[in-house]
Formats: sequence, C-alpha cells, structure tokens
Amino acid sequence: MDPRKSAEPPSSSFHVTPAFPVVGIGASAGGLPALTTLLENMPPAPGIALVVVLHLSPDYLSAADRLLQRATDMPVVQVTRRMPIRPNRVYVISPGRNLRMEEGELVVEDVPCPLGIPMTINIFMRALAIWGCTLERIEQLWAGQGPWRAYRSDGTLLEQGESPLARVLASGEPVVNQELNIKRPDGSFVDILVNITALRDAAGQVSGAINIFQDISERKRAEEALRTAGRRKDEFLAKLAHELRNPLAPISNAVQFLRRPEGRANIDRWLDMAERQVRQMVRMLANP
Repeated sequence: MDPRKSAEPPSSSFHVTPAFPVVGIGASAGGLPALTTLLENMPPAPGIALVVVLHLSPDYLSAADRLLQRATDMPVVQVTRRMPIRPNRVYVISPGRNLRMEEGELVVEDVPCPLGIPMTINIFMRALAIWGCTLERIEQLWAGQGPWRAYRSDGTLLEQGESPLARVLASGEPVVNQELNIKRPDGSFVDILVNITALRDAAGQVSGAINIFQDISERKRAEEALRTAGRRKDEFLAKLAHELRNPLAPISNAVQFLRRPEGRANIDRWLDMAERQVRQMVRMLANP
C-alpha cells in the first residue's frame, strides 16, 4: 500500500477552499514529450496536484497516463469518474470527456458537441481559475475587478459585460481591430489589438470564439513619438513665423521708402537698417 495514500484525509475533508496548489496543464497530444520532461525534473512529492488536460480523440483509448507514469514516481491517474483530488498526484483527462472541479473533486462530463475546435482545456482552466474563490470574489472577477483591467482608447474602464468576447458570444458578430489598453497587476500597461470571431456548432449556434490578441505597444509608442515630433515641429514653425515678422517688417518698410525720391536720398541709412535685420535673422536661424 502506498504510505502516502493511507496518510491522506478522506474526500469529505475537501471543501471549496483548496488546501494545496492545483496546477492545470493543457496541451495537444503532441505535448507528451514536453510533459515527460517536466515530470522527470519534478520531485516525487512536490506538495501539489497536477491535472493534465489533453486534446484527445474520443474515438480511441488513451495511453497518456501510462506514458507519463514512466517519468515520475507520483501516481498518474486517468480520470474516468468523479474522484477527490489529492496532492502529489498527476491526473490525466480521459478521451471524449471534459473536466471541471467541484468541492475538491474532479468531475468528468461527456463532451456535448465534438465538432469544431476543442474547448476541453478552456473549460477546465476556467473551472480551476475560480476554485477556492468566494461568490463575492467570483462576481468581482466577472465584473473586471481582478488584478488585470482593460481600458478603452479614451481611458474609460471596460466592464465585463462590455468586453469584446462577451459581445461576440452574445451577438455572434466579430470584433475587428479594437484597441484596448491593459493594466497588468504590477501597474504597467500594454496596448493590444483585439480580433475575435465566433465559433458555431453544427446547428449554427455560437459555441465559442477564436481570440487573437496582438501586442501593439511598440507601434503605439512610435505613433506617440510621431505625434510629439509633429507638435514640436508646429510649435517651432509658429515661433519662427512670429520671430521673422519683427525683422521683415522694417525691411519691407525700407523697400517702400527706397521707391520714393526722399527715400533714395537716405539710401545708406536704409541699407544699414536692412543689413542689421538680415544679420538678426541669420543669428536666429543659426540658433533656433
């Protein structure tokens, strides 16, 4: 008998609040080599539970649990029924099933519609994200009051019901090139470009969405730098126009006087004045 198993509490002691970390890992079937490497480098009793959710064909049996067992001393279990989740174990999803968590247990469900892009990983990760949260905290997360916040381009906070994904799931209409400013938990910001397209099942009903988020922070910084340079150029030209008016006005007056007979009598005086104004403009242009 496994001594660790006999020392573990019965399933009734597991409630909503987790007593140990649960790590969810999602991958395609091609991710088995990476999972094997991960398990080979983990201690035999890390004090956590690992739940491996693979995109498996529902038409074939899976040997993923046996393959992963070769890489670790932790028990590797394929989840085929509801079972309590324990630390120092690896749980692997079974083919054609979804996994969720309820009262400290893993719950299996048949995949309702195998058509389209698999949502198995998404479903479990969403369940894992709220495990151990109070109802108040869950409501806060859905209301966009978690550590990550999204803002529109005008700086207003984007509420959960106004998110691009919520709109696509509700209406089926795509979101194309929407710019959002995301505040990270550390207080820094990242600009993203959002494109979301609805996924539909065989009946034409919206069953999910494809989300594409592109980091456009560098582009936004470059655009802001161009705007700043443009403002500085406009300010310089406005200042230059103002400064040039002062010396140009006397030169224009001198030309007008030189066209008159009395002006030509004092030509040297007007030429000296024009020369002084020209030197002033040269100095100003040399030191903008």
